[in-house]
Amino acid sequence: MRPARDMRRSRRVPMEGRIALAWSDDRGRLWETRGRLRDVSGQGVGAEVRDPVPKGALVSVSVRPAGWRRSGIVRHCSRAGNRYLLGIEGCDITWCRYG
Repeated sequence: MRPARDMRRSRRVPMEGRIALAWSDDRGRLWETRGRLRDVSGQGVGAEVRDPVPKGALVSVSVRPAGWRRSGIVRHCSRAGNRYLLGIEGCDITWCRYG
């Protein structure tokens, strides 16, 4: 069996930092989770967080120490042990300089 081909439009760049995410559910309740930044690309970020985040959720993303505060859409969320790996597509040109 051959490994799946990476279909990304731009390369990932490993990056470390603390990440905080916030989103509202369909009832308007605010949810938050924290974790660590894993990488950035021209389209968004990869993160590892404590709690699952619904695929398709519009999230507010804060990254320290970089000081970023942006929004993005969760494209995937998969369990990895007691954490969750997220792919968040960025909605801001700022992330594109890394791609």
